[in-house]
Amino acid sequence: MGKRYCIDTSSLICLARYFNPFDDNGALGGFLKDRFEGGDFILLDEVYKESARVSGGLVVEKYPFLKDKNRVSRVRSVIALEEHQNKLNNNWPVKEQREKSTDAEFEEIKRKYIEDADFQIIAFCLEKTSGIAITEESSHSNDGKVFKKIPAICEQEGIECHDLVWLLNEFNFSATYKF
Repeated sequence: MGKRYCIDTSSLICLARYFNPFDDNGALGGFLKDRFEGGDFILLDEVYKESARVSGGLVVEKYPFLKDKNRVSRVRSVIALEEHQNKLNNNWPVKEQREKSTDAEFEEIKRKYIEDADFQIIAFCLEKTSGIAITEESSHSNDGKVFKKIPAICEQEGIECHDLVWLLNEFNFSATYKF
């Protein structure tokens, strides 16, 4: 299999909120459905759950096909945590934020982070040499969180990471589909 694009919640929300209102003929929805069902686009379980929970469930409302586990590549990423403990403890946290936590607090924050959609995207892309992270996050802002944003970790780990506009261009969306 070729490249697999692991889509973040932020990109799905952007599609539903800013692109979908202009999708009068259903071209974008059809494109997304085809790519998710074909396995090019990956919807991690944690991303799906987060997408259903945030922004009033807008993503699932606009793209109901995402609910169908039998047709959409919905997976849970499993990573060998032992191999990545040093990264989780030292490389991926924001130093200033990490220093505000006791060791016990950090262990709890880390445990929750491992279950989070952001970590699952990183784990998927580390597992799959053809995995590409798609997110609207910026690598510079971290919103006071202990762990760095997806693009910053991707840069550290040599994982390919892009935004939605890049993805649509990668598939030549504007030339192929009448939007």
